[in-house]
Amino acid sequence: MEKKTILTIVKLIPVVSAALAYILIFSSAHAGTLTTIAVLLGFFGFVFFFIGRKAAKEDRTLKILGWLDLLSTVAIIALYVIAMAAFAGAFPVGGDDEGSSHYDVEDQAVGSNIGSFTSVDMDGNEVSDSIFADKDVTIVNVWATFCQPCIQEMPELAAWAKELPDNAQIVGIVIDTPPADGGNGGDWGGDPDNIELAKKICNETGVKYTNILAGESVMSTFENVVAVPTTFIVDKSGNLICSPFVGADVDGYKKAVEDYLAGL
Repeated sequence: MEKKTILTIVKLIPVVSAALAYILIFSSAHAGTLTTIAVLLGFFGFVFFFIGRKAAKEDRTLKILGWLDLLSTVAIIALYVIAMAAFAGAFPVGGDDEGSSHYDVEDQAVGSNIGSFTSVDMDGNEVSDSIFADKDVTIVNVWATFCQPCIQEMPELAAWAKELPDNAQIVGIVIDTPPADGGNGGDWGGDPDNIELAKKICNETGVKYTNILAGESVMSTFENVVAVPTTFIVDKSGNLICSPFVGADVDGYKKAVEDYLAGL
């Protein structure tokens, strides 16, 4: 194969890599594995941007491809920013289809019911929304195994759980861990194997409170969660006592719970 042909193929790699990376990350934004592949493709293309630059200066076709390389490299850098922001929960990574019932979670009315669900916890024990009836107030923390802000607030939530009065509790919902016997994580994807990862995260952060897996009815109940962490605070009937929190705000959760309990 001629040297120019080889260099042409090499110079096309960043262009193809960038295109594939964007297709993967936006077609399956919640699937951690595909997002990782997208970032790796971007890195692959970035490396090949530097190969054959000298030869490209001496050939018009390769020079044009060099400009495409440059544009692709910029696109790849932007992809890194998008991917890291998505991993950090800096912006919603879900998408609304036209005609869907999605709405801004923050706008969910105080007093509205969170909805009913049945699932299992990470140990396989059956759990339903009846868990709310056990306490006057429940903090429902929706998180994901890929979400760093979620994981970063968990030690503080674990410590708070030990300090809560007997009539209050924290319950977690791991939105990217569908149970092995049903559910597919909805838009969030995920794999039953993530259950072990979720257990490891809980062990490392000191979390002892119940964490519920994302079965089908759970995903139906929390379909409007488009960013993690999202935290709902409900009474014993599952009614919201305040607007949901989108993003980590343990101080805000604490104030809402304290204000509610003080009024009982």
